[in-house]
Amino acid sequence: MAQRAAGALEGRGGGSGPEPARSEAQLLGAAAVLEQIAEGVIVTDESGAIILVNEAAARLHGVKRLDVQPDHYSEVYHLLTLDGAPYPAADLPLSRAVQHGEKRCWRSAPRAR
Repeated sequence: MAQRAAGALEGRGGGSGPEPARSEAQLLGAAAVLEQIAEGVIVTDESGAIILVNEAAARLHGVKRLDVQPDHYSEVYHLLTLDGAPYPAADLPLSRAVQHGEKRCWRSAPRAR
């Protein structure tokens, strides 16, 4: 999975010569780090298909499915409104980032100890 995520993070399927190989190794390392961090991270390719769900995100959502397109994020990842209805795909921050280029950064509130 890290190789697939690295390829998508790079934005191309690979290349030839030493420079692309070095870049691919760096991207594989980045994908490996994302798998290990405590925060939930979901990565998509340029089309919006989910290519990486780290373990923390899988625990949060109870799902770790790849190749999910933006129109199906709510259904597959159980994203609901306060009323319990599926969250409208067009309103999801990840969908908006993928489809409209909006930049988003979220931080969850610190947990009480």
